[in-house]
Amino acid sequence: VLAESSFRKAYRITDILLKTRPTEPDVIFAHAQSEYWLGYSLYSKKDYQKAKPHWRRYLTLARSLSSSPGEHGRAAIEIGYASNNLCVLAVDLKRSAKEPIARCGEAVDAQRQIAKDKPGDPQVTLSLANSLAWHADALKADGQNGQAKRLRLEQLALIDGLLNNDPRNLDLAEFRITALTAIAKLDALSGRRDAARSTLLSLRADAAELVRSDPQNATWKKRRQQIETELAKLQKEH
Repeated sequence: VLAESSFRKAYRITDILLKTRPTEPDVIFAHAQSEYWLGYSLYSKKDYQKAKPHWRRYLTLARSLSSSPGEHGRAAIEIGYASNNLCVLAVDLKRSAKEPIARCGEAVDAQRQIAKDKPGDPQVTLSLANSLAWHADALKADGQNGQAKRLRLEQLALIDGLLNNDPRNLDLAEFRITALTAIAKLDALSGRRDAARSTLLSLRADAAELVRSDPQNATWKKRRQQIETELAKLQKEH
């Protein structure tokens, strides 16, 4: 509640500034951040419908920023973030598949453009990998499992590239496990049960190693349990 109150106070200030200086890039950027954080505070409470207009305005302001001289780079990053927020929101709202697929596709396109502008940037690559995952989930929800797997494989290739440069990064290792678990689930849905089982059995050891490295990490324990759950499903359906 305290955080949301702070966000609303900041929002009122940046809103006044934007009304008085509507073309100033730093003011546009500041109010875009206010829209994001106020939307996030609502999203975190699962108040998705109230979060949506704030994140839509965040995207509008990010696009407005792109028309300012010298702001292409900063605007592109904000457009990528804003597009991905709307993608996640559309998936969470669980309405028709059309909007999540469109929103998530826009997010991937925005992240691809950033990656093109900043080749080799690890954070940009990670953001693109995350966007690909959400787009894949939107496609899977619509039964487009082949397309979803194609995006998951692209995501996996990006993660593997990051791990090659940072092999001791356990967060990346966990991200890889998540991606491969999703691929295994897609294989199972497509009738490739042996491939799914093989992938999950390999991941079982990887997840166990992560948990051994930090037994208190709840996220890693959750990943290990997800693998066991999927293996149990395959065994039950056999």
